[in-house]
Amino acid sequence: MPTGILSSKNQLTVPASVRQQIGLKAGDTVEYHIENGVLEIHKVRRDVAKVLADYLEKYDWSELEQETKGDSVAFVREMRGWDKND
Repeated sequence: MPTGILSSKNQLTVPASVRQQIGLKAGDTVEYHIENGVLEIHKVRRDVAKVLADYLEKYDWSELEQETKGDSVAFVREMRGWDKND
């Protein structure tokens, strides 16, 4: 079982094997659960709908919407010369 040491700054390094198993990387958020003296650390998964909403709010998409006439899938199909069966 992997182990770690709490530093003098109260920081704990998560071993590489643990990071790999839960897909944890620099900048990720974790949450802590403590029950009966047992600490569990969980990776916080971002809400995809929230990420998309934040991204869509960040940029002005009006020009792209005008060019695609509000249907980006049809626009790309037309650009690639695909018919509706492709």
